[in-house]
Amino acid sequence: MKKVLFATTALIATAGMAAADINLSGYGRFGALYNDATDDTNFISRLRIQIDVSAETQSGIKFGARQRIQTEENGMGAGNGARFYLTTGGLTVAAGNILGAIEAMPNLYMGTKSAGMGLEGNGFTSLVTNTYGAGFWTWDAYSSGGTGVVNGVEVIYSANGFTAHLSSSDSSDALALAYTFGDYTAAIAVQDSSTIGDKTVVTFGGNIGAADFQIGYADNEGVDKWSISGGANVGAATYLYGMVSSEDGAGETYGLGVSHDLGGASIEAGLTQNDITDVTLLSAGFFFAF
Repeated sequence: MKKVLFATTALIATAGMAAADINLSGYGRFGALYNDATDDTNFISRLRIQIDVSAETQSGIKFGARQRIQTEENGMGAGNGARFYLTTGGLTVAAGNILGAIEAMPNLYMGTKSAGMGLEGNGFTSLVTNTYGAGFWTWDAYSSGGTGVVNGVEVIYSANGFTAHLSSSDSSDALALAYTFGDYTAAIAVQDSSTIGDKTVVTFGGNIGAADFQIGYADNEGVDKWSISGGANVGAATYLYGMVSSEDGAGETYGLGVSHDLGGASIEAGLTQNDITDVTLLSAGFFFAF
């Protein structure tokens, strides 16, 4: 054991640290959510503070970690499990509270401030991986409010517009491949899991002038779902967007939203009609990033 410790100490001392960084970033949002099924309007909020630390050896290997402190309207702020990584060239190896191959694939989420509809996502029915037949959030993902995938590991390689992302945990194994050409990105991912279900996910998206779009399809343990979303800039400060998704055997959801830039902050609003549950959600409020 002593030999191992001495060897490790010698390796670190030999490599040396050429640079170190500590970065704070995050966002705040607050507003209201109206649910027509209960006829209730409730205050909603989130404050996220993200801590990214890294150090680079003289040989060019970057070591880093990420941790978040997040406070919602219904709870006190708390830290989460950390994600540790090392990267060199186009290769990254990470462990702990990993990103997850499906979670990180391009065009899975909408390109809005909430990554969904309105101020806080409105249930994220726009995601083809969320289904009423096979469950919601049934894939490995970085957890902002908990320990996340404690035993997760992942390997990411990117070069010349191509990205391969392999993740593995006690609950699932997943592989995502993506390729960017011009203003467009195509991606495919598969998940193998005996506990949270198998998945095959395909996405495609990009930009056409002032507009953007995302198209997705997923087979979620035999439950098919597709989604189309996108938006366009209207003038210098306003972004209008919408989405429609359809789950086989269940029904459709629709949404319209707007984001108006105030210069340093924005007004966010979005209306979602869920024909599957017969619920209409409207979330609106303010968003600022730092």
